[in-house]
Amino acid sequence: MKKRLLVFLFIPFILIQGVLVQAENNEAPTLEDETIYYVIVEKFFNGDVSNDQKVPNDGYGGDIKGVIQKLDYIEEMGFSTIMLSSIFNDDFSNDNENLTIKEYYGTKEDLIALVDEAHKRNMKIIVDVETTMEMPNNIAEAYISLQEETDIDGYHILNIGLYPSDFWKEFINDIKSSNQNLFLLADELTIESQLEHTYNGIGFDAIVSRSYYEEASSKFVTIDLPLDTINNVFNETNNNQEQSETTVKMIDSPQTDRFTRKATALDQYPVTRIKQALVHLYTTPGAPVVLYGSEIALDGGNGIPNQLLMNFRTEKELSDYITKLSELRSTLPSLTYGDFEMLYEEDGMLVMKRTYKEETAIAVINNTSETKTVHIDTTTLEDGKELRGLLAGDLIRSDEQGYKVTIDREEAEIYVLAEKTGVNLPFMLMVFAVPALFLLFLFVNKKVHNK
Repeated sequence: MKKRLLVFLFIPFILIQGVLVQAENNEAPTLEDETIYYVIVEKFFNGDVSNDQKVPNDGYGGDIKGVIQKLDYIEEMGFSTIMLSSIFNDDFSNDNENLTIKEYYGTKEDLIALVDEAHKRNMKIIVDVETTMEMPNNIAEAYISLQEETDIDGYHILNIGLYPSDFWKEFINDIKSSNQNLFLLADELTIESQLEHTYNGIGFDAIVSRSYYEEASSKFVTIDLPLDTINNVFNETNNNQEQSETTVKMIDSPQTDRFTRKATALDQYPVTRIKQALVHLYTTPGAPVVLYGSEIALDGGNGIPNQLLMNFRTEKELSDYITKLSELRSTLPSLTYGDFEMLYEEDGMLVMKRTYKEETAIAVINNTSETKTVHIDTTTLEDGKELRGLLAGDLIRSDEQGYKVTIDREEAEIYVLAEKTGVNLPFMLMVFAVPALFLLFLFVNKKVHNK
């Protein structure tokens, strides 16, 4: 009990440090800074029943106004960016060379209102756009026009493999000439196509890693499988000197069966499986994307038409877990900007190290069927300190052999390396300093976001 108390007394210091790093990096925001919630609009929430008569037979009536009404819900889980599934008509022609919104999703004014409300909460809006073979020559102008009218923050461009890299270079130059800060996410929807085409180094801000999705979604749905191949994604990124783009990662995709369906098909409890996958998603390099409904272990089949309607009246176990992970990622700069090193992996037991400046974080995932113990020696972690667990409150002090990390089956922990607290930490620290530091955190955070 005393160990856990000391750990939780330490948390306000982490919060202050995270806010100061956010302020330091505030001048040049990248997608690496974001945690993204992916909304399939038609399946999310019906906020305007007046347009329901226009909804297709296989639709649920979800619309832009529904997303507006659930902004607080999304914000409370710690997400900084919302990515919307495509809400646009794809019937480009000589008479229509603009991006127009399908009637049953709402209007351009609704999109403007959504962006405005999101920006009030210091959140960003990115929208999906489908690449087709019938796009007009001036497609960049259509994207620029929509951004200028609505103030959206970026585009998630699907099926980029339909066009060569030279096309995208020109497209990106046109877009960035209009708005240098507009985020452009490239996405080739299958791993085969992504391996076939090379779009690194041509100007995209981020590339969705289908390799990560395939590995993570297949390995974390069950237990006792080796996890080293997932981390190879980051080794490849580190070795690719030409890649300047942020890696965007997801464990669930609307184009395939949901993670929950895959887990239940293997007789696994999906909540536990999702928790394990989320820890990996949030603690490895790149920007995490969480598909709507992951916070309730939503089921769903292959493709958007087979995704299910969001249910907001469920238990909060997973959503609370996501909130905690979001807090840690936003306040531990090592989890966002840090160098990555895999310290240990064997049949589902994984220990990873992230280092940024003076901060070191250790993520431990036991995705096996039994309790595991791993020793981390003093050549890897500095001697004379302690590992403070921030998910479950574990505390590990170093001894002459280093750090002995023991973790139960199907559990995970995120540690930060810190000076030993000592057994006589003044009681006054708990009574006075912790509330004062938390108030200071709120004040500094408000100042940062108001810049």
